[in-house]
Amino acid sequence: GLRSPSNNGSCVLKVSVGDHAVLLPADIERDTEARLVLQQARALRADVLIAPHHGSRSSSSTPFVQAVNPDVVIFPAGFANSFRHPRPEVVERYRALGSALHMTGHEGALSLHVDPETGVGAVQGWRRQRPRYWWAAVPPVPGSE
Repeated sequence: GLRSPSNNGSCVLKVSVGDHAVLLPADIERDTEARLVLQQARALRADVLIAPHHGSRSSSSTPFVQAVNPDVVIFPAGFANSFRHPRPEVVERYRALGSALHMTGHEGALSLHVDPETGVGAVQGWRRQRPRYWWAAVPPVPGSE
C-alpha cells in the first residue's frame, strides 16, 4: 500500500525579496533541522519564520532557531489545541532571540508585507481587523508579553 511521508519529508520553502526572506519549513523536525543547519546554515536566515511543526517539542531546535534568527515567528496552531502547541520551551527559544511572536489560533489569519527596501511590515491579525463581539479577548502567545 501507499505509505505517507514522515514530517521530515516535508518541503521547505524560502521566499526572498531583496535582502529579506520568509522561511516556510512545514512539519520538519530536529533531524531535518540538523541536516539543514549542517549543510545550509547561512541560507536559513530569514526575517519571518513559520514555526516548524506548529511549535512542537520535536522541532525548533536551538541550532535551527539560531541559524534562522527570525525577527517574526508565526505559530500555525489552533487555539487551545490538544497538542498544546506551541510548546513553552519552543516559545522561549524564539523569545530569547527577541523575535516577535504570533499565533494563528489567537489572532486568526495573519497577513504581512515584506518590502524589498524596508523589510517586514506590521503583522495584521484577522480578529483585530474584523472584531466581533463574540470573540472574547484571547491571550497572547505564552511568554510574549
